[in-house]
Amino acid sequence: MSELFAVGSLHGDFKSSAIDYFYFSATTYTTLGIGDVYAQGPMRIVAALESLTGLVMISWSATFTYMHMERFWTLHEK
Repeated sequence: MSELFAVGSLHGDFKSSAIDYFYFSATTYTTLGIGDVYAQGPMRIVAALESLTGLVMISWSATFTYMHMERFWTLHEK
């Protein structure tokens, strides 16, 4: 998005390679936010939304897994 739509940019230890974009996205999605690569300009809003999405999706996945495992455990109790 930074190069295609000109909505800000990424800075820090960033060399504009595919792995750097993946690294930034993974650290943002998992809400690690290490800080060696960071967004500037309107891209900060995109990064914040990705962080919120990651938090919700990881929580939802954990809840979904627990609900199914709880059902499994009750069916297979002895």
